Amino acid sequence: MNSNYLGNLNGLRAFAVLGVVFYHFGLGGLDGGFVGVDVFLVISGFLITRIINNYSNQNKNLSGYFHFLLKRYYRLAPPLIFILLVSLVFGYFLLESKTFQFSAQSAVASSLFLSNFFYANELNYFGPDSNVVTFLHSWSLSLEMQFYIFWGAILFLLKKKTKSGLLIITVALFVISLFLSINFNDFVSSYYLLHTRFYEFMLGALCALHLSNKKPYDGSIISLVSILGLIIVYFKFDTNMAYPSWYGLLPCVFTALIILNLNSRFSNYVFGNRFMAYLGMISYSIYLVHWPISAYGNYLTLGEMSFSFKILSILLVFLLSNFVYFVIERQFLSKSGISKSKKASLIFLYILSVAFSFFIINNSGFDNRFNASQYGFVDAKEDLQSQRDICTYKKVGKINLCYFGSLNDTKPLDVVLMGDSHAWHFLSGLNSVFKRNGISAVKINQAGGTLPSAVGSTTTNKGPKPQTRKYFPLLRVLSPKIVILSARWGLYSNSRGSYGSKVHYQVIPGVYEKREDAKSAFEYSMGKTLDYIEGTKVRAVVIGQVPEFGVSPEYCQEMIPVMNYLGGKCTPNTFTKNFEYMEISNEYFSARKNITFINMIESMCSKDSCSYYDDKNILLYKDGDHITYMGSIFLASTYIEKIILNGLSKEGIGSESN
Repeated sequence: MNSNYLGNLNGLRAFAVLGVVFYHFGLGGLDGGFVGVDVFLVISGFLITRIINNYSNQNKNLSGYFHFLLKRYYRLAPPLIFILLVSLVFGYFLLESKTFQFSAQSAVASSLFLSNFFYANELNYFGPDSNVVTFLHSWSLSLEMQFYIFWGAILFLLKKKTKSGLLIITVALFVISLFLSINFNDFVSSYYLLHTRFYEFMLGALCALHLSNKKPYDGSIISLVSILGLIIVYFKFDTNMAYPSWYGLLPCVFTALIILNLNSRFSNYVFGNRFMAYLGMISYSIYLVHWPISAYGNYLTLGEMSFSFKILSILLVFLLSNFVYFVIERQFLSKSGISKSKKASLIFLYILSVAFSFFIINNSGFDNRFNASQYGFVDAKEDLQSQRDICTYKKVGKINLCYFGSLNDTKPLDVVLMGDSHAWHFLSGLNSVFKRNGISAVKINQAGGTLPSAVGSTTTNKGPKPQTRKYFPLLRVLSPKIVILSARWGLYSNSRGSYGSKVHYQVIPGVYEKREDAKSAFEYSMGKTLDYIEGTKVRAVVIGQVPEFGVSPEYCQEMIPVMNYLGGKCTPNTFTKNFEYMEISNEYFSARKNITFINMIESMCSKDSCSYYDDKNILLYKDGDHITYMGSIFLASTYIEKIILNGLSKEGIGSESN
């Protein structure tokens, strides 16, 4: 490859990293900027295939293979280890204990180039809480190293391979990986793992094989169309897509066409200028530096970075990237080999980083660093009454039911409570209200993360959940006056999912079976469920989902000393609303006739903020979406008690609302 071609390739790297950076900082409307990583993967497949093919035949053996892997390790590891260590040091002063501990765990996985497996089991890349995970970007570096190991083994160790034979292997691996990417049901894991991303590398490898004995083409029109295509993808793709699947193929094809025509006049104009070439040269350092700065910025501003904050952050990314490149990365790029002193310094940094990570993990993230009690706030997360203490269990048929409230066998049953973990977290509050008012109640147990539905079933990217429809015939047996439904409704009514690694959605066999049909399936399912309840002559009360927060209020409480010092927004009794994914369920239940809907968003939130403390400064939440025992009592007595009592009165509840 001539110097002009290599310079243009660096410019393409710059194009990729700019998309990623602007996407992560929420600038320029680049909702699909995350596909910049796909561009990197195609470039990597192209370069690595060319590099290995340039090895002489006598060096294509086991020794040559390990020499290749060691060089790739020296390419990736030094700046990565440096960033991990420095970010953890800053995390000690900025991150609350749980986030700090999670960062240390992910740092260990990142240093071993296994973080894509770690995040595949822990985190939805597009989930609302992913933007504060310090080393989330390392998943692609782990993917790269795994590609080097697997593809390198094929190219170095496969004996008697001809160009045509290698082409057949490459095409076969491309097809297999694309098939797996399209048909793999675990939507979260498919984003991170090699087998569903390998086709992107192979597209680059096919370019390398095609150009092995040819000069790059000079197709300016193809370059123009492909670059415009990537720009359109940057703007039009978004996080609602089941990515990569078919969607990932489009930016990869555009990238491959650009690589094949990288000597064109138009490519020289776009990618060959000094600015793009320079950004491409430091693109790896930019990629490493930008995400921790973005994550810390989102963490300290609770996901509400101002425009000026974002611009200053990007300037900081550029300055620090230059430092990392010239002081760390470039020192390990020498063609003459790596000196013993540099190898020793890398080993030292690696040991220090891993040791510090395990020290953080073993000390529970140093959870004694921040103490919000000195600011007058009471932490209620440990003040949880056991559900076993609340429940008196009795069997009805083969189903074990939780009886609570006023336990009077001679009195007809008043209330049945149904739902997922968001029904459980109201149990203590409802129990207090019901005991005080002589109300008898039953909680029907169902699996967490499952929509209480009389039709269909809830499934996730990890597989189907237990069905709940078997519980609804119990309503005719129990004959309550009221059924209370409570759940994390927003989780089931959209295709994006929320916190954690699972994407939940409802499936109606033969009607709505795809993840993209989540909204229609939710409305269909709840319509049939509420019709069923109405058919049993039982009144329905739906408790809306409590506000959710991109950062747990518990975290915010522990961050109070830091936020006060920095002048941030983590102040008592306010939290910026972010409930777009709840709007579907709230609008549906608000419009539904013959039910009572208790809108907890309207109850707990003003126009701009929501309450996560009660009037006595006691924390209502134990995590980002579940309330504490004391929070349950406060919310039930403040917002729910009156409506339930009215529902049990002679007037009924059909016209009640909140």
